[in-house]
Amino acid sequence: MPLLRLSIAALAIAAVTAPALAQGTPQQRAACRGDAARYCKGMEEGSIQGCLQSNYSKISARCQKVLSGG
Repeated sequence: MPLLRLSIAALAIAAVTAPALAQGTPQQRAACRGDAARYCKGMEEGSIQGCLQSNYSKISARCQKVLSGG
């Protein structure tokens, strides 16, 4: 049963973050998916990149790098 709960939670996160991250490049989506799920869940599609920028000091180095164009 715990595995089922984990699977449901993973699907819920994917359902929320996948459309939201559709606005970025493939590299941004790959690097920032976890950060978006953590810091920006429940936000509208056009707000995710701004949310990540607002939380820049908290997000992963990988996500910071792609957001800064590096």
